[in-house]
Parts: sequence; C-alpha cells; structure tokens
Amino acid sequence: MTSLERRVIKDVGPDLPLMAYDENFAENGRLILPFDNRSGWASCIIPSQTHPSAYIVGLYETLKVISPPPSYLARLIKINQSGEVDPEFANGEGFMNVNFAAHGISIIRGIHETSDGFFIWGDNTSLSGGSFVTRPYLCKKRANGSPDPNFGENGTLDINKLGLDYTVQLVSGQSCTLLADGGVFIGAIRVDTDISLIIKLDATGKLDRNFQNNGTLVIKNDSKSTYLHGLTGTDQEGLLVFGATFSDSTFAGVVMKYDRAGNKSSLFGKGGSSELTVKGYNPIIAGVQTLADKRLLLTGFADTERNGVVVESLIGVLDADGKPDKSFNGGQIAFHQFDADSDLDRWHMATPQLASQGKILAVGAGGTSGSNGPVVGRFNNDGSADKTFLDGYAFGTLNDASFSPNQNAAFVHPTSGQILVAGSVNNRPAILALKV
Repeated sequence: MTSLERRVIKDVGPDLPLMAYDENFAENGRLILPFDNRSGWASCIIPSQTHPSAYIVGLYETLKVISPPPSYLARLIKINQSGEVDPEFANGEGFMNVNFAAHGISIIRGIHETSDGFFIWGDNTSLSGGSFVTRPYLCKKRANGSPDPNFGENGTLDINKLGLDYTVQLVSGQSCTLLADGGVFIGAIRVDTDISLIIKLDATGKLDRNFQNNGTLVIKNDSKSTYLHGLTGTDQEGLLVFGATFSDSTFAGVVMKYDRAGNKSSLFGKGGSSELTVKGYNPIIAGVQTLADKRLLLTGFADTERNGVVVESLIGVLDADGKPDKSFNGGQIAFHQFDADSDLDRWHMATPQLASQGKILAVGAGGTSGSNGPVVGRFNNDGSADKTFLDGYAFGTLNDASFSPNQNAAFVHPTSGQILVAGSVNNRPAILALKV
C-alpha cells in the first residue's frame, strides 16, 4: 500500500486564464456539428484506425421533446484534421445512426473502430411505468452503417438480456475493451448489490461460459469491497481494472491486473493489486493509459470532508509492475485544487504531449456545483504542474464551451500544439480545437 501526501496548487487563483482556440480548425477553432440545429453533446472522440488524420466522433442530439422525457438521436461522424465533416462517411450519408432502442435517450459512451466497422457501447434511458429505466447496450456496425447481423440481435445487444440472474449497469468510466478475436470484456455493476464485475462475451455477443464463473468475474481485492470505475487492456498486455477499494477502516484508489482468463497477475503490485491511499481522502482512479514505455498514467479525483465534501483532481504514474514511479512527483499521486473555492475538480483523461520531453496534458472540469467549467492542464515529467503552460499558470479554462466528462475518449492530440476536445457550445454538439 502506498501512502500519499495531499498536494494542492495554491497559486492558481480564483480565475484561470482562458485557453486559445486554434483558428485553423473549422470555424475559429470550433466545429459546431451541423445536423438540424439541435441541442446535444459530442460525447466522445477517437483517432480513426483506418484513415490517418481522421477522427470518429460520437454525439447525441435532441430529436423531439416530450414532457417527460426528451428523446435523443445518437450518431457517429468522421472529421478530418481541419474540422471538416466527411460527407462520404457511412455509405455517403455523412453520419451513422446509432440508436440502441426504438425510444428514449441513447447516449454513446465509447467507440472502437475495427478494420471493417465499429464497436459502440452506451446507454438508453426511457420512461417505463412512471419511472426512468436505463439499460446498457453494445452494438456493432459495418463501415457503411448497416448493423452486423452476426452480433447480438441484428447488431445490437441489450446486456441485461444475456441470461444473467440479475440486472447490471455499465461502470462510470471506460466500460468495454475489445479483444483481437472479437471477444469483449465489459465492466459492470450489479444493480441489486452494487457488486463490481467483469462480463466476458464472445465475438457474437454471447456469454463466454468458459470464462471464470460462466462468463462473469466478481472483482475483489482480498476481503475489501471494490468499486470498479473502468477497465482497459489488450490480449498481450492483460486487463487493467481500476477504481477504489475500501473496508471499515481504509479507503484507497486501486489498479488491478488480470490475464485474459481472469486470473490476477501476481507480478503486478502486491498480489495483483496496487493500492493508493492518502490520509483523510478517498481517491478514485477514473482513468488509466498505458504509455509507450509500459508505465501507467492515472487520472481521477479524491473527495474529503472539509466544510462539506470537496473533490480534488488527481494524477499519477505507476511503473509497469504496479509500483509507484518515483520519477513522477516522488512516487506520489499529485492532488490539485484548481482554486480556493472550487469543490468539484477532476481530471477526465491525460496523455503525453507530443515532442515535449515528457510533459503531460490533462483535460477535466473544475469549480463549484453551480459553475463546473472546463479545465486543461499541463505537467512536467517530474509530476510538477507546468507554470510555463499559460504565462505562469499550469491550468486554463474556457468561458464559452463545456467538455464531455468521458473518461476514455474525451480528447485526441493530433499535433504537438493542438488538442481536439469533445463537448458542447451553446448546448450544441461541438469539437473544440485548443492550442497547447
């Protein structure tokens, strides 16, 4: 178990400086997605695996308003590095409809592009019997937008129709990871007990009964309760699951490693787990990115009781074996409060900055419950906040946009001086090009 110290930036000030848009992208650095002038969000963005310098965007827009609820249309589009929407995408329509169900609010939470199409996951919320019901879904689409008939029911899978004896919801962060043979690992929470588990599917969307307990694995950290926030990994590197673990006397952020068969990796951390604790704080690891040298870049948040619950952002690095990387902040997680009054600070996602000798870019949100605004930050390779980022400030913000809270596909980093962030402008889905 790693003991951590609280690190708070005290000189950020009450007003963060404004980030500059890259005006060479779309219209003055902002691509307002051009479908029918509807309200909504761009919920995620990923690099295209089949077309260099192109990006796949997931978004949702208001289709019609009932009272209640509003109904949303979920879509994929493809854009280029200049911020132009590809009109030939999805068989010449320019967009791909991705509604998980016939009615309700469909929201795309993640995308994986394959050689011949897309694997997409998200939620659909509808009104049933006077109550809102949210159901988790996966779907597979061919490159032309047609459903893959070999997956689920005509390309769509309601996870709660797999034949489990209980219902589940997707975890809050990255919920799915795709394997080379088309199999899928899903991070889920049992609705009745809040137990965290991994569900393993085969390439057709059926439970892989050869995996652990008939296709499922309960996430445990010794005898402690475990909250799963997300998962990531590959066939070769193994599966990383992360979130928090706790007992009556302790609360820790945690990263655990499993092999493809669902067995804990004894060489990672201590018995397969790396716990991160800080006195008086409850840290949650919300995102993990594997770096080129196999180290693990962690992002998330921690809450503490200080005149009410205050949430501070966290960022840190583990070695490939799950031990703290002592070259980053002395082996400790860095906690930051963006200004003296903010109480909802968190990093959604981070990545190394291109051609920068180890600097790290992070995207998140901060402020108070009434003014939770977008934040971009930069760190040096030793874990210190980089005050050369914005004329003496390590963090910046925007006053005319919001960022998607996606924790696995919040932004992409096309060039050393630019990031593209999914979000909204004036309640319209938007991709924001920021100079970094």
